[in-house]
Amino acid sequence: MKPIKPFKIACIFLLIMPFIAFSAEKYKHDKTKTIKRSFNVNPNAELRIDNSYGNLNITTWNENRIAIEVTITTSGNNEDKVTEKLDAITVAFENTSNLVSAKTIFNKKTSSSWWNWGKKTNVNMQINYLVKMPVTNSVNLKNDYGNIDLDKLQGRAVINCDYGKITTKELMANNNSLNFDYTKGCYFDYINDGSINADYSDFTISKAENITINADYTNATVDVAEKVVYNNDYGTVKIGQVNNVEGDGDYLTLVIGDLYKHADIDADYGSINIKNIAQGANNITIDTDYTGIKIGYDTNWNFNFDFDLSYADLRSDDALQFSLKDKDGSDKTYKGHYGNSNSSNNITIDADYGNLTIKRN
Repeated sequence: MKPIKPFKIACIFLLIMPFIAFSAEKYKHDKTKTIKRSFNVNPNAELRIDNSYGNLNITTWNENRIAIEVTITTSGNNEDKVTEKLDAITVAFENTSNLVSAKTIFNKKTSSSWWNWGKKTNVNMQINYLVKMPVTNSVNLKNDYGNIDLDKLQGRAVINCDYGKITTKELMANNNSLNFDYTKGCYFDYINDGSINADYSDFTISKAENITINADYTNATVDVAEKVVYNNDYGTVKIGQVNNVEGDGDYLTLVIGDLYKHADIDADYGSINIKNIAQGANNITIDTDYTGIKIGYDTNWNFNFDFDLSYADLRSDDALQFSLKDKDGSDKTYKGHYGNSNSSNNITIDADYGNLTIKRN
């Protein structure tokens, strides 16, 4: 993703400014209405919600029923405008036994100007959804300028959220899809399988089996995972404990705590820090340009190594056994082993313009 131009940033700020500023201001008049609906559904039904300017709070239960309560609140200093805005907001429901949808509708024709910029006519609005649904159902949620809080779910989750925050408990299905821009503090308790597409955000995954991350200008943290695949530019990827990593990053800081099995990493203009390659690891492949590399490995991990460096230096302790040291101008090749030379484990590194530091822990 290309950096956002200053003009585009200004336009985005003007777009969200009413939501940010109005929500913090105190008003003379508040009006509220509540809409409630309940639908019987099949165990494998889907819930769809499309909302803006409010929060989605979704809990799951063992009933085959979806209960939705929408609270719409408008606030302002002009009572007529507050009432007019409240009357202009409603929710469109559609339902079958397999699908329930709810969409917030903003009727802009009731006023000559939907956004009233004068202080006397400013009207703030908030549309909050409180939902109870079967744990076996799936969801397709869209919410901008607000938060999404989702309970544990056995069905698939598709979530889109800009300018808010997402928190989820256990997402137990395959192929979950989580998409968000300009969000802070997103937290996912457990993801069985899925993908994250994020820009200008930060998030934490406590535990995942298989997760694919595509992100720009984003700080990603994964505490524990079976497999992480990432394609990130500008930002950080921090992984606490992982079996397998496949990644491609530009201008990215990568930090891995414990790597237990396999890694295949490409990086340009960044840094890589693998604090500990565990005893049971097998093959590690790293290809970099303009990237510093630091690696620590378990003293009981046996491996062969092949390092091709250009305009880069190797820094290691005396534990490595070299079978080849070749220097040709700025190009350097190092081959050898650590521990058992008959090991099937290999670490292969091709690095241009960036030093390699590798030491046993």
